[in-house]
Amino acid sequence: LPVLLAFTWQLIRGRAVWIDRWWLLGILAAGLFLIHFRVFVYYLPFPLLVLLTNLGRRARWLAAATTLAVILVLPRVFGLLADTNPARRISRTISEYNRFPNDYVTTGWEQLFLLLAGLSLVLVIIAAARRQSWAVLPLVLVAWVASLIALLSADQLGLTIPSLVNQNSMYITLFVPLAIFLACVAEQVWLWLNERRWAVRQITWSVAGALLAATFVFGVRQQIGILNPQTLLVQAEDMPGLHWLDNNLPYEARIAVNSWRWLGQTWAAADGGAWILPLTGRAVTTPPIDYVYNPDLFGQVRQFNEIASAVSDWSDPAQADWLREQGITHIFVGKRGGFFDPAKLARNPRLETLYGRDGVYVFAVGQ
Repeated sequence: LPVLLAFTWQLIRGRAVWIDRWWLLGILAAGLFLIHFRVFVYYLPFPLLVLLTNLGRRARWLAAATTLAVILVLPRVFGLLADTNPARRISRTISEYNRFPNDYVTTGWEQLFLLLAGLSLVLVIIAAARRQSWAVLPLVLVAWVASLIALLSADQLGLTIPSLVNQNSMYITLFVPLAIFLACVAEQVWLWLNERRWAVRQITWSVAGALLAATFVFGVRQQIGILNPQTLLVQAEDMPGLHWLDNNLPYEARIAVNSWRWLGQTWAAADGGAWILPLTGRAVTTPPIDYVYNPDLFGQVRQFNEIASAVSDWSDPAQADWLREQGITHIFVGKRGGFFDPAKLARNPRLETLYGRDGVYVFAVGQ
């Protein structure tokens, strides 16, 4: 995406030599379409805004790049049309899927970066008022981000937002325009300071060096603990259990696993059971998260987990009967655990404990 943004900017507003490289923009756009369609969707307002700043000049070269990109992705588009109904997939909505990720704003140095962006915006506005050309790109980046936020906030006005995009996925891409925006301003501040007297330049270099060193030290400290424990599903104790499951359960088994409500009405596996399907091929009640693109499967997964998570006593034989009615043959409880309580499951007379070691369990649902 950053390279695509740079080529877009150069084609429309760069030197004339970039006109002859329009085909590179087409290849890059097609590549982003094929690699990450969602990010490609977020990119689309950017070239339109850049073209607007150039009063429509070089529009034909942007059109040529667009045509090439379309030609390159046509085989994939035809394949999608043959295999599924893209229009239906794209237009489908998921309740609560477009909630703004408030937790992201309080993570790490996010608030500091946003504060720097706010202060930098003041400098950009002053530069724009003085008609300084360097301010155009930062303003386009601001307009681009604002347009994405506005478009993805349309559900607040009662409009429908397709499940293909949401504010969560959009926000985690904003480090790209934010980094470019801060770099543009930092460059201008650096050039301005280095035009001052010798003493000011020396102070500037010293302060910049100290800031760089401090950023490195504190950044390393921040990165050491950056992994989110909630996403580390498999524990060391789970591996023998998964290996045992693969060697001892029939391939046609359907296994219930712990899950948690991840985003909106989307459920994600909560422990080592998340890896049963990828590692063993056995069916599970909560498969890898791309199941959301199958509407029927999405409904089945959501319904099962909503009911299962509300069960308070898994020792009740009626709960085993309900699992059997859902087609469940086994239950896997990983080290991290979840709504399946192994102690209560072990007391259920209609469940059989097949494996139990180091907090990992496999139960069979009896007839």
